[in-house]
Amino acid sequence: MINIVFFIILSLAMTAEAKNVVLNIPDEEIAIVENDVVDAEQWLKDAWAGKVSKCKERLVKKEVDQSIKDGETLPAGQDAIVSKHFARPDYKSRKQKDDVEKQK
Repeated sequence: MINIVFFIILSLAMTAEAKNVVLNIPDEEIAIVENDVVDAEQWLKDAWAGKVSKCKERLVKKEVDQSIKDGETLPAGQDAIVSKHFARPDYKSRKQKDDVEKQK
């Protein structure tokens, strides 16, 4: 069994926190994946990085569009735009949005 630890950096309201996520992957599953990829651990890291990149791209576009619509100034740089998005008083995570929808 391989233990894979991801260090996830969360940028929330201009603070950075690291969250450890540990995946315990049985040897057989590693062997199955490594039948198709050279290094399962690196593949997981790359998959995570790719997902973060795509989510960030969509988040930045959404915040830019909203700021333009609202006549707000935009900070310089993607990280500052991300921080601005999370600092919005009406910000809700996907889980929070889903929970609100379930209550309707």
